[in-house]
Amino acid sequence: MDLLIDRYLPVYDFNEIHQIRINNTPDRVYPLLIPLDMNRSKIIKSLFFLRGLPAKDIRLDRMLSAGPFELLEENPGKEIAIGLLTDDLLKDLTVPARDFFPDYRPEKGLKIAWNFHIDNRPQNTVHLSTETRIQCFGDATRLFFSWYWFFIRPFSGIIRMEMLKIVRHKAEQSG
Repeated sequence: MDLLIDRYLPVYDFNEIHQIRINNTPDRVYPLLIPLDMNRSKIIKSLFFLRGLPAKDIRLDRMLSAGPFELLEENPGKEIAIGLLTDDLLKDLTVPARDFFPDYRPEKGLKIAWNFHIDNRPQNTVHLSTETRIQCFGDATRLFFSWYWFFIRPFSGIIRMEMLKIVRHKAEQSG
């Protein structure tokens, strides 16, 4: 299976995958992804607040338009790929250009890609997954991020699962 995320970040140091089954069709589920409204989840709002991130009006489309994340590519009805580039241990975030992302190789920093992937299943169901991949550049970055990931990964996973549940709830309500 050729996924967009494989084009943008085929080699990575850390990753995490979450998935959910939704009783609806890809043409009903896919349009819910980019305008994903995470305000519906008190858990997401609380975790954003605790992390010191803006916990008001949390929407994926706004995160993409205001940065630091960039919509890298879409395969309509199947997948969206999102990217983030950093330098110097998560400082000085830079918004990636699609063409720039695959070749970005700083001395220090991170390359992060994540996606939503829809796998059509029989009887009007889909398997919706999200994968997060992180590639570290430089030994100091890898060491720092391994500690960071140890503590943040469980909460990142909770946020991802909450996102999937919001999509499932909306998709199953609509159809």
